[in-house]
Amino acid sequence: MWLVRNRRCSDYYSKSCQIAKLPRLDVFPCSPNENVILELCHYHPRSTRRIDLAKYISLVKNNILIDNTSISEIYRTMSLNELPTVERVNPDSIERVMDDDNDEICIVFEKIAPNIPIENESKTESPMKNEPLREDSVKFDSSPKDVKAFLQQPASEPVNSSQQLEENFSEFIDHSKVKRKKGQLQDLRQWDYTDFGRDFIIGQKGEKKSLPFTVMSYNVLSQLLLENHPHLYSNHNYAALSWEWRSKVLMEEIEAASPDILCLQEVQESHLECFYYPQLLRLGYKGLYKKRTGDKPDGVAIYFRDSVFTLEEYTTVEFMQPIMPVLNRDNVALIARFSSKMDPSLPHLCVATTHLLYNPRRMDVKLAQMQLLLAELERLAFVRDRPSPSYYPLIVTGDLNVTPKSSLYRLLTTGLLLDSDVTDEMLDVLGITNNCQHFSILRGRQCSGTSPIDRLSELRGLKVYNSDNVEALHTMTPSNDNSEDGKVWNVERKKGHLSHNFILKSAYEHRNSRGKEVTTKQDKWVTVDYIFYSCIARGLNMEPIEGNLKLISRHGLLCKEECFAYGPIPNLGSPSDHFPLLCKFVLT
Repeated sequence: MWLVRNRRCSDYYSKSCQIAKLPRLDVFPCSPNENVILELCHYHPRSTRRIDLAKYISLVKNNILIDNTSISEIYRTMSLNELPTVERVNPDSIERVMDDDNDEICIVFEKIAPNIPIENESKTESPMKNEPLREDSVKFDSSPKDVKAFLQQPASEPVNSSQQLEENFSEFIDHSKVKRKKGQLQDLRQWDYTDFGRDFIIGQKGEKKSLPFTVMSYNVLSQLLLENHPHLYSNHNYAALSWEWRSKVLMEEIEAASPDILCLQEVQESHLECFYYPQLLRLGYKGLYKKRTGDKPDGVAIYFRDSVFTLEEYTTVEFMQPIMPVLNRDNVALIARFSSKMDPSLPHLCVATTHLLYNPRRMDVKLAQMQLLLAELERLAFVRDRPSPSYYPLIVTGDLNVTPKSSLYRLLTTGLLLDSDVTDEMLDVLGITNNCQHFSILRGRQCSGTSPIDRLSELRGLKVYNSDNVEALHTMTPSNDNSEDGKVWNVERKKGHLSHNFILKSAYEHRNSRGKEVTTKQDKWVTVDYIFYSCIARGLNMEPIEGNLKLISRHGLLCKEECFAYGPIPNLGSPSDHFPLLCKFVLT
């Protein structure tokens, strides 16, 4: 965030590290050997505290470095509270400078320590020394003489917030590129209808009592995470990375998709009151939010259209369990149970969303996180007032950070996993069986029969820690139920074995006629985002058979080759580094 008037961005490369997408000053004519010294300001991305930095600017024209200067590692210091002294580096470290237009002049910055003399400083001495430049005051006229005259003008007050810099990005957006990017994405993402969906749309199999609805799952990319990992976005359009622009396009996407249930990951807590809540309330949504534990800035959210659904109950899930070594990460999940507002006689719908650990080497952690999530899902989706135990229809969404070839995906879709990454301590430490059920809940169901479910009593028996339940448990009246006294309970243990009672199917098939579908780029383009939904049984070929919840259609994804042609995301047409998933269902 350099407080200069930026026109467009250029890519800068050095042999030591890649420094990309730095804003450049307004173009102005100058003599080839003329150097300009400016006092600029640099702001920490999460602070309004100003740091004065001397900048030595050399002019580059026609991709040729004019004088003997080089680029220091700017991005490496952008997120530091205290900027270290930066020594001059060998100009040979510059490998090349790329510019969009060879007829224009771009700027190369060199960060120098305050005690290092600047070459030719006496030739360009200015009364502005030690005074910062205001962002909106950097305007160059048409001659070198005017440039020098400008440098001698008194400086205005500095901009005291990075948000004010972002507010100026919109005027530099190339709207023809925006239109082209959005049109390109719209052409590539088409609705794919199931056999049932085609018949349902034309009314051949439309149920009299049914609720069609749309679900969207979207990792929206926290702005703080973006700013703290700039190396991941070095080849992106700089203006498209600003929150001002991304939030605008993000809300346009949500409004165009018009989902009835919206599951979001990487929702930044500081944006809730100023963006998500007012914007989604305007569109008719209510919502739930769970921030990641610890000092993490983001979390997950479930928003629902208030005119379609009634929230019956919900719970949060914290994967940080202090007494369980493998569950030592700050990831979280949300589970909500809804009823239809138009027809309350329809079965309730349970929806869960999560964002699992990224680390590709820790499948054991991800499996333990999913085991805990499935146990909580089993607790909330269980239907007691029926002849045999059954569950409400389920939809599980989120960024799972695993591919369709992973053991975790296999667990979800087949219901069974034998793997060395499965931990055998969950039952002893957290009271969760290898069938992804709370042991205390199983005992309670056998003892209480068909009596109504008491959620507070359930919480009392759980060994799982959740900071949101501490107050409720503190105010509880101890139970006098001694119906379990004298009973001995045994649970079958199988080493490396994991299973669950649901029959889950991915709404996406992960492959289309053009190739493998992808949702984001990590080291390569991959699928890590999912929407699963529950079925009632398996056929002879083990394919899931749909029940009360049926898939109508899914919004198609891009394949890997199409993503290379579309370009890196975020960009002017896509506000996140993930593509959103969008599916239409019907509840009968």
